[in-house]
Amino acid sequence: MNILPGWPPNSPDLNPIELLWGVIKKILEKKEISSIQEFKKTVVEIWDAIPMDTINRIVSSLPERVRMCLEKGGESIQCFIRNNMHCIPESYCCKEENSPVLWTNEDDALLKNKVNELGSHWKKLVYFFPNRTSNEIKLRYTKINLETRAKTMIIEVPSINELLQHVGPKNGAHSKLNFFFISE
Repeated sequence: MNILPGWPPNSPDLNPIELLWGVIKKILEKKEISSIQEFKKTVVEIWDAIPMDTINRIVSSLPERVRMCLEKGGESIQCFIRNNMHCIPESYCCKEENSPVLWTNEDDALLKNKVNELGSHWKKLVYFFPNRTSNEIKLRYTKINLETRAKTMIIEVPSINELLQHVGPKNGAHSKLNFFFISE
């Protein structure tokens, strides 16, 4: 699912597992726990007791949370959620001109060119990217490089015959990989 291309997925407000940990934390706060073992046991018990309906509600609330985060300009919506508010009051909404600007392919190309030309002088690069901080530019460049490296990685996987050469006797009697044996 690519709802907000170019916008980093770093909001705990949009992470269902974080919301489940919040449920667990609320229950834990009401209990008196005296040891690490008791804590671990209690967490597992609470986790196992969370109804599937609760999990489904949390997951199905994601589109609403995305909308709220957009209205808030990418800032946390936790204070509204805690108070059972499912829309952002107008006075708290982010004005359109202040809302986060998504990175485009053209921005990425310009960023690569300017880093090649000027190096990683992030404060200088700010002049080419209005409404962006040097930290945002650095993070974006790092993300682009990681994506590029991941795309160009070539992983050579040995064939099954090459694996079998290292297994040992064909009957597999002394082999830890005897489940790989394929009769020819």
